Amino acid sequence: GLPIQAELFIDAVDEEIENRLEATKYVTNLPESANRAATAARGSWDALADKSENSGSPLASLRKGLRSLFLYTPDQDELKDSEEDSTKLKEVADLLTETATTANVVTDHFARVSKLTNQDPGTVLSTEQRGAVFELSRCQELIASYRRVNFETGKRLSRQ
Repeated sequence: GLPIQAELFIDAVDEEIENRLEATKYVTNLPESANRAATAARGSWDALADKSENSGSPLASLRKGLRSLFLYTPDQDELKDSEEDSTKLKEVADLLTETATTANVVTDHFARVSKLTNQDPGTVLSTEQRGAVFELSRCQELIASYRRVNFETGKRLSRQ
């Protein structure tokens, strides 16, 4: 019989293959990236803590405001600003802590992969990525072959 024509399905598969191939362009050395993320988050946390020691930071202003509670009664606007600063700083600190924790979990996972495979996790991931790109490229070739089929005659057109 004649080959079955399924343009919508083939178009959807082709688009998915393109998306996956595009995604492989942005894969970096993940173990190294996780280490950098953890270090950056810890550094940001340390910088936030160091800034709080300086007089110009919002946290230092908050501390001054708290100390001054014993010297005078601040108006409602000052209290509201101090509460907002405190809330924002706590949110930033929580995000930095969560980021560092997550990056450390990923780094620990890569260390376990390294022990398990006796290879660098970056090498394992790179090998898997190359294999995926190869298979996706083969799928592209099959789609190109499908698109050369003349469904009226059932014959395949030659490559041009």
